[in-house]
Amino acid sequence: MKRWLIAALALAAVSVQAQDAGGQWRLGAGAAFGDFKTDDKLFDDSQVGFQFTGGYRFNNWFGIEGGYLNTSDFEVFVPSGQTGGPLPGGGKAKIQYSGFHIGVVGYLPTPSEQIDLFGKVGFYDFDGDLKVNGVTESSGKADGAMAGAGATISIAERWAIRAEFDWFNLDSAELWAVVLGGEYRF
Repeated sequence: MKRWLIAALALAAVSVQAQDAGGQWRLGAGAAFGDFKTDDKLFDDSQVGFQFTGGYRFNNWFGIEGGYLNTSDFEVFVPSGQTGGPLPGGGKAKIQYSGFHIGVVGYLPTPSEQIDLFGKVGFYDFDGDLKVNGVTESSGKADGAMAGAGATISIAERWAIRAEFDWFNLDSAELWAVVLGGEYRF
């Protein structure tokens, strides 16, 4: 939690200094279509969650952004009679991640002022819960690198449609999310 407080304070300090340079605040929200796969192939599921983002674009090329992602429950069903693994007698397992991410955003030039293309890299800090047959088996934290790319299309002076593709490198798993939503600029 301390690192998120430090990151938020740094973002606030830098953005106050950048106000004179013509920067712009951005807030966004969208549906997160997530795909979760473990390295051992036990989990391989897709679900719809949500994401909120907030950030500051300093100039035509550079910005900083943070967000909150909730994946919803990824599920796996193991038939009874299977031996070994987290469900030796069979049943249903669910795993869900939620938490924060922060990163730097680079913007690419486009021929249209209504379209912005961007890429981002950063770090995430998620909480994860594993439930087996409805009982919480473990809760823990996951943190690491994330990357993403996307586009915004302006539909009004302060509003834009936003689409992005994010990747999170989880311990022994990968989480991919396609986020479709909107963005407000002020």
